Formats: sequence, C-alpha cells, structure tokens
Amino acid sequence: KLLICLNMQLNIKDQKILYHLDINSRQSSSQIARKVGLSKESVNYRINNLIKNNVINYFYTVLNTLQMGYSHYKIYFKLQNVDTKKENEILDYFIKNQRCIWLGTISGNWDLGVSLLAKNPIDFGKIFQKILNDYGKNILEKNISIIERAPTFNRSYLLGESVPIELEYEEKEEKKELDKIDKKILSIISINARIPIIDLINKTNLTRDIIAYRIKKMQREKIIQGYRTSFNLEKLGYSYEDPEAYEFAD
Repeated sequence: KLLICLNMQLNIKDQKILYHLDINSRQSSSQIARKVGLSKESVNYRINNLIKNNVINYFYTVLNTLQMGYSHYKIYFKLQNVDTKKENEILDYFIKNQRCIWLGTISGNWDLGVSLLAKNPIDFGKIFQKILNDYGKNILEKNISIIERAPTFNRSYLLGESVPIELEYEEKEEKKELDKIDKKILSIISINARIPIIDLINKTNLTRDIIAYRIKKMQREKIIQGYRTSFNLEKLGYSYEDPEAYEFAD
C-alpha cells in the first residue's frame, strides 16, 4: 500500500498519540501519557478532540480469521450502468453485509474493492452468487483472489520515519471453537477496541474477572492479534493508493 503525503497539520504530540494508539489502541491513557510526555488528562482531551474532528474513525481488534474458521477473499469490480445513487446503494449493500471486512472505492482500473470472509470455497460461492444475483447487471468485470498473507505495518510516517516496521501477527490455521461468551465479547471489542471495561461489563452482563480472563485467553491463543486504530487519512494529510488495483490491467 502507498501513502502519499499531502499536508500534515497535526502537532507532534497528537502525531505521537496517534502512533501509539495504532500500535495498541487498548492501552490506557496513562500508558500513552508516559510515552509522549503529557498528563493523562491531556492525552484524554487530545484523543477525544481527534475523534470529534474525525481524525480517528474508530478503534478495532485485529482477529486471526483463519483460526476462527474463515478465509479472506478480495474482489475488485469494474462497474457499469451506475450513477451516484446506484453506487451508494451498492456501497450500502456491502456495508450491511456481515461477511464484508473492508470496502473501498477506487480510481484506476477498478471502481470498487471488497474484502469478504468465507468458511470455504462453497460458502464463498454462495456469497458471490448472491452478489451477482443482486447486482450482476452493474458488474462489467471482476477479479477474485484469496489472501494468504497480508503484511501490516506501523504508522511510522506519523513520527517522520521513512521506513515502516512490519507488525508480526502470528497466523495459525488451527481452528479454535468460540463459545457464546467469547463471541459476545468479540462482537463488541472488534469494532470498539478501546471500550472502557465498565461499559463492556454493562453490555455483556459479565463480571470484570470473566471478561479479563476471556480476553487474555483469546490473546494467548492468537485469536486476538492486536488492537489498532482506523484513521481518516485525508484529515492527516495523506491519500491512499492500492497498487493491486492496477495489477490486473491489460
């Protein structure tokens, strides 16, 4: 993935906070404060301000989908007979799809990129056939690939460093069975990794000890790989380009 710097406007303290939130968004404000040289109160204020100004989109949990019994499929679409209303309808269709884990509009050889999770090729075939049934007339071309490994890097550019460091997430194909309690916890922290423990208690009706034990267990089993942060790159002064979107051109 390529990041092109357009205009960096945040001060160095904000950039450092964002950097450490991306490394581990579940670490406490006190921990971040010690790393950036600010008070806990100042860190809390700055984080809330970054959220308010849409610099931070959300905090999410990195999951090992292979161990949860899912494979990762990436699809690129070239669309046809699509106006703005129809495009928004298609985007909303994938946003509401529970198997969709990433979605992006693209300028280049393709118009739309989608990442889906499926249990096996047959499961994916059913999901993809449903897409064709619903929007086949709007799809001119398509390209499907199975993602075996997707390297993830830290946000080194936030600290002015030119060479990013790859974050090593262990990928095991050994499947782990999740019970209702695990799934309940994951359903919340997967889209809100920084949720306070008291709110997690209220949402799950579980005790603090049970929640802490289950999270540590899933971390130990490498189901939970880490906790990161989704940024609004335009607010940070960057644009995002995916070289894969150009790979399949004639």
